[in-house]
Amino acid sequence: MKERPILFSGPMVRAILEGRKTQTRRIINPQPKNRRGGRWMYCYESTNKKDEGSFSYSWPDKNGNCCADRGWESQITYRCPYGQVGDRLWVREAWAVHPETGSLLYRADDDALENIRWKPSIYLPRKHSRILLEMTSIKVERLQAISREDALAEGTDSDPAAADPIGSFAKYWDYINGVESWETNPWVWVVGFRKVEA
Repeated sequence: MKERPILFSGPMVRAILEGRKTQTRRIINPQPKNRRGGRWMYCYESTNKKDEGSFSYSWPDKNGNCCADRGWESQITYRCPYGQVGDRLWVREAWAVHPETGSLLYRADDDALENIRWKPSIYLPRKHSRILLEMTSIKVERLQAISREDALAEGTDSDPAAADPIGSFAKYWDYINGVESWETNPWVWVVGFRKVEA
Protein backbone atom coordinates (compact mmCIF):
# COMPACT_ATOMS: atom_id res chain seq x y z
CA MET A 1 0.00 0.00 0.00
CA LYS A 2 1.32 3.42 -0.99
CA GLU A 3 0.30 6.94 -0.01
CA ARG A 4 0.15 9.86 -2.43
CA PRO A 5 -1.07 13.45 -2.12
CA ILE A 6 -4.16 14.73 -3.90
CA LEU A 7 -5.48 18.30 -4.13
CA PHE A 8 -9.08 19.24 -3.39
CA SER A 9 -10.86 22.60 -3.39
CA GLY A 10 -12.65 23.92 -0.30
CA PRO A 11 -16.16 22.86 -1.40
CA MET A 12 -14.91 19.35 -2.21
CA VAL A 13 -13.12 19.08 1.15
CA ARG A 14 -16.40 19.97 2.86
CA ALA A 15 -18.22 17.36 0.75
CA ILE A 16 -15.69 14.69 1.81
CA LEU A 17 -16.00 15.66 5.48
CA GLU A 18 -19.80 15.51 5.20
CA GLY A 19 -19.65 12.07 3.53
CA ARG A 20 -21.16 13.32 0.26
CA LYS A 21 -18.06 12.91 -1.93
CA THR A 22 -16.78 9.40 -2.66
CA GLN A 23 -15.48 9.88 -6.22
CA THR A 24 -13.18 12.20 -8.10
CA ARG A 25 -12.51 12.58 -11.82
CA ARG A 26 -9.12 13.70 -13.13
CA ILE A 27 -8.07 14.24 -16.75
CA ILE A 28 -5.82 11.55 -18.23
CA ASN A 29 -2.55 12.86 -19.69
CA PRO A 30 -1.70 12.34 -22.44
CA GLN A 31 -5.12 11.79 -23.98
CA PRO A 32 -5.27 8.80 -26.35
CA LYS A 33 -5.96 9.43 -30.00
CA ASN A 34 -9.65 9.39 -30.82
CA ARG A 35 -10.14 6.22 -32.85
CA ARG A 36 -13.51 4.77 -33.78
CA GLY A 37 -14.23 1.60 -31.89
CA GLY A 38 -11.37 2.13 -29.48
CA ARG A 39 -11.49 0.57 -26.05
CA TRP A 40 -9.60 0.54 -22.79
CA MET A 41 -8.05 -2.62 -21.40
CA TYR A 42 -6.81 -3.20 -17.87
CA CYS A 43 -3.72 -5.36 -17.33
CA TYR A 44 -4.35 -7.77 -14.45
CA GLU A 45 -1.37 -10.01 -15.12
CA SER A 46 1.66 -9.79 -17.40
CA THR A 47 5.07 -11.35 -17.93
CA ASN A 48 6.30 -7.77 -17.51
CA LYS A 49 5.35 -7.03 -13.90
CA LYS A 50 5.64 -3.27 -14.52
CA ASP A 51 2.60 -3.43 -16.82
CA GLU A 52 0.34 -4.97 -14.17
CA GLY A 53 -2.23 -2.54 -12.89
CA SER A 54 -2.00 -0.30 -15.95
CA PHE A 55 -4.47 0.57 -18.67
CA SER A 56 -3.91 0.63 -22.43
CA TYR A 57 -6.05 2.05 -25.22
CA SER A 58 -6.50 -0.01 -28.36
CA TRP A 59 -8.72 -0.41 -31.39
CA PRO A 60 -9.35 -3.21 -33.89
CA ASP A 61 -7.51 -3.00 -37.22
CA LYS A 62 -9.08 -4.04 -40.56
CA ASN A 63 -8.33 -7.70 -39.76
CA GLY A 64 -9.96 -7.51 -36.33
CA ASN A 65 -6.65 -7.57 -34.45
CA CYS A 66 -6.07 -5.19 -31.57
CA CYS A 67 -3.58 -2.42 -32.28
CA ALA A 68 -2.02 -0.32 -29.54
CA ASP A 69 -2.64 3.42 -29.32
CA ARG A 70 0.72 4.40 -30.81
CA GLY A 71 1.56 1.24 -32.75
CA TRP A 72 2.95 -2.09 -31.60
CA GLU A 73 6.51 -0.89 -31.12
CA SER A 74 5.66 2.19 -29.07
CA GLN A 75 2.66 1.16 -27.03
CA ILE A 76 1.87 3.57 -24.23
CA THR A 77 0.54 2.24 -20.98
CA TYR A 78 -1.48 4.55 -18.80
CA ARG A 79 -0.83 4.16 -15.10
CA CYS A 80 -3.15 6.02 -12.78
CA PRO A 81 -1.04 8.68 -11.03
CA TYR A 82 -3.11 8.25 -7.87
CA GLY A 83 -2.25 4.58 -7.42
CA GLN A 84 -4.21 1.35 -7.29
CA VAL A 85 -7.17 0.04 -5.33
CA GLY A 86 -6.10 -0.20 -1.68
CA ASP A 87 -3.61 2.67 -1.92
CA ARG A 88 -4.22 5.79 0.14
CA LEU A 89 -4.50 9.47 -0.74
CA TRP A 90 -3.78 12.22 1.75
CA VAL A 91 -5.67 15.40 1.01
CA ARG A 92 -3.96 18.71 0.42
CA GLU A 93 -6.18 21.74 1.05
CA ALA A 94 -5.73 25.49 1.60
CA TRP A 95 -4.47 26.18 5.10
CA ALA A 96 -2.90 28.73 7.42
CA VAL A 97 -1.34 29.15 10.83
CA HIS A 98 -3.29 31.48 13.10
CA PRO A 99 -1.12 34.59 13.63
CA GLU A 100 -1.96 34.86 17.33
CA THR A 101 -2.58 31.34 18.59
CA GLY A 102 -0.35 29.41 16.20
CA SER A 103 -3.13 26.89 15.66
CA LEU A 104 -3.68 25.24 12.29
CA LEU A 105 -6.60 26.51 10.22
CA TYR A 106 -8.24 25.05 7.13
CA ARG A 107 -9.88 27.35 4.61
CA ALA A 108 -12.66 24.84 3.93
CA ASP A 109 -13.82 25.31 7.53
CA ASP A 110 -14.05 29.11 7.43
CA ASP A 111 -12.55 31.19 4.65
CA ALA A 112 -14.24 34.32 6.00
CA LEU A 113 -11.75 34.68 8.86
CA GLU A 114 -10.11 38.09 8.82
CA ASN A 115 -6.36 38.78 8.78
CA ILE A 116 -5.55 35.25 7.69
CA ARG A 117 -3.06 34.64 4.90
CA TRP A 118 -4.15 31.37 3.35
CA LYS A 119 -1.47 29.13 1.87
CA PRO A 120 -2.23 27.22 -1.33
CA SER A 121 -3.12 23.56 -0.89
CA ILE A 122 -0.02 22.44 -2.82
CA TYR A 123 2.11 23.56 0.16
CA LEU A 124 0.27 21.59 2.84
CA PRO A 125 2.79 19.18 4.43
CA ARG A 126 1.78 15.56 4.97
CA LYS A 127 1.88 16.00 8.76
CA HIS A 128 -0.84 18.67 8.57
CA SER A 129 -3.22 16.71 6.36
CA ARG A 130 -6.39 15.87 8.25
CA ILE A 131 -8.07 13.68 5.62
CA LEU A 132 -6.89 10.25 4.51
CA LEU A 133 -8.71 8.39 1.75
CA GLU A 134 -8.48 4.77 0.64
CA MET A 135 -8.96 4.06 -3.06
CA THR A 136 -11.82 1.59 -3.53
CA SER A 137 -12.13 1.60 -7.33
CA ILE A 138 -10.55 2.98 -10.46
CA LYS A 139 -11.83 3.09 -14.00
CA VAL A 140 -11.51 5.09 -17.20
CA GLU A 141 -14.37 6.76 -19.02
CA ARG A 142 -15.35 9.81 -21.00
CA LEU A 143 -16.19 12.76 -18.76
CA GLN A 144 -19.71 13.11 -20.12
CA ALA A 145 -20.44 9.40 -19.51
CA ILE A 146 -21.01 10.23 -15.83
CA SER A 147 -24.23 8.79 -14.43
CA ARG A 148 -26.65 10.56 -12.11
CA GLU A 149 -25.47 8.39 -9.19
CA ASP A 150 -21.82 9.14 -9.94
CA ALA A 151 -22.56 12.87 -10.25
CA LEU A 152 -24.04 12.75 -6.74
CA ALA A 153 -20.96 10.79 -5.55
CA GLU A 154 -18.82 13.69 -6.85
CA GLY A 155 -20.33 15.81 -4.06
CA THR A 156 -21.13 18.94 -6.07
CA ASP A 157 -24.80 18.83 -5.12
CA SER A 158 -25.75 18.46 -1.47
CA ASP A 159 -29.34 17.44 -2.23
CA PRO A 160 -29.74 13.77 -3.28
CA ALA A 161 -33.12 14.71 -4.77
CA ALA A 162 -31.56 17.42 -6.96
CA ALA A 163 -33.18 17.68 -10.36
CA ASP A 164 -29.93 17.81 -12.33
CA PRO A 165 -26.81 16.57 -10.48
CA ILE A 166 -25.00 16.03 -13.81
CA GLY A 167 -25.60 19.67 -14.73
CA SER A 168 -24.28 20.78 -11.31
CA PHE A 169 -21.19 18.64 -11.78
CA ALA A 170 -20.64 19.99 -15.34
CA LYS A 171 -20.76 23.59 -14.06
CA TYR A 172 -18.30 22.84 -11.26
CA TRP A 173 -16.01 20.99 -13.69
CA ASP A 174 -15.88 24.09 -15.92
CA TYR A 175 -15.25 26.28 -12.86
CA ILE A 176 -12.26 24.14 -11.80
CA ASN A 177 -10.86 23.17 -15.22
CA GLY A 178 -11.75 26.17 -17.39
CA VAL A 179 -14.70 27.38 -19.42
CA GLU A 180 -16.05 24.80 -21.87
CA SER A 181 -13.70 22.06 -20.62
CA TRP A 182 -16.83 19.92 -20.09
CA GLU A 183 -17.54 20.22 -23.82
CA THR A 184 -14.16 18.72 -24.79
CA ASN A 185 -15.32 15.48 -23.10
CA PRO A 186 -11.85 14.17 -22.23
CA TRP A 187 -10.98 10.70 -21.01
CA VAL A 188 -10.77 10.79 -17.21
CA TRP A 189 -9.61 8.67 -14.32
CA VAL A 190 -12.59 7.87 -12.11
CA VAL A 191 -11.29 7.21 -8.62
CA GLY A 192 -13.65 5.89 -5.95
CA PHE A 193 -12.61 6.26 -2.33
CA ARG A 194 -13.68 6.05 1.26
CA LYS A 195 -12.57 8.23 4.15
CA VAL A 196 -10.23 6.46 6.55
CA GLU A 197 -10.88 7.31 10.17
CA ALA A 198 -7.83 8.45 12.11
